[in-house]
Amino acid sequence: SRTARLRIQIENEAIAEISMRMEIELKAIESDNARIALEAAASEIMEAHLRVSEEAVAAAQKKEEINLNALRMAKLHAESEVLAAQAEEEVLNIHTHANQLAKQRINMAKNLQQFIDKRMQEEQCGVQEMHKRIFLESSMDFAGNQRKLTNQVNLN
Repeated sequence: SRTARLRIQIENEAIAEISMRMEIELKAIESDNARIALEAAASEIMEAHLRVSEEAVAAAQKKEEINLNALRMAKLHAESEVLAAQAEEEVLNIHTHANQLAKQRINMAKNLQQFIDKRMQEEQCGVQEMHKRIFLESSMDFAGNQRKLTNQVNLN
């Protein structure tokens, strides 16, 4: 009976040791499962982080592209403003030149008017002189004809 007890005790100890080993192995399996679950979760987190990083890079590239387009548009706007200002300057220069030409035409017209007025005065003076001369010549002819007539009447 002592042997049977000892054997039962050894068997119980062996069973307890096997149970303990099984518990340890079960805990090791559970620990491995937890580790695998953590690794899977970490992998998912890393994948999500990678996706977020890729999206952030894509967004930054898009923002850079938008900024570049905005700069191009601003440059085009500035260039169009320069062209508009140059066109306005050209129009002002043309108006200035047209005003100068108009002033020249006005001065030429005034000079022509003065020349014509002077010429008309000279012509009027010339015509008056001619009238006086014709009047004097006709008066002299008339007086000469009157003398001839008087002489002829006296002779007859």
